[in-house]
Amino acid sequence: MKKESPMVMTMVHEDKQWFSQKEAAKAYGISESSIKHARLSGDLPFSKLFGKVIIRKKDIEKCIERVT
Repeated sequence: MKKESPMVMTMVHEDKQWFSQKEAAKAYGISESSIKHARLSGDLPFSKLFGKVIIRKKDIEKCIERVT
């Protein structure tokens, strides 16, 4: 299976406003552990819905901008 670049993956998810941690990692080409670390350090705001972590698209993008 061909791995798509983060830019292509992001374009696929343009309409999606909330991601699970796993979806965010796949869509933005970063590891789930990096997302978890950012959440736990307070750098990435998140919510929980029925015990599942969900992260807003705009918060993911802001966090990525700060570290790049």
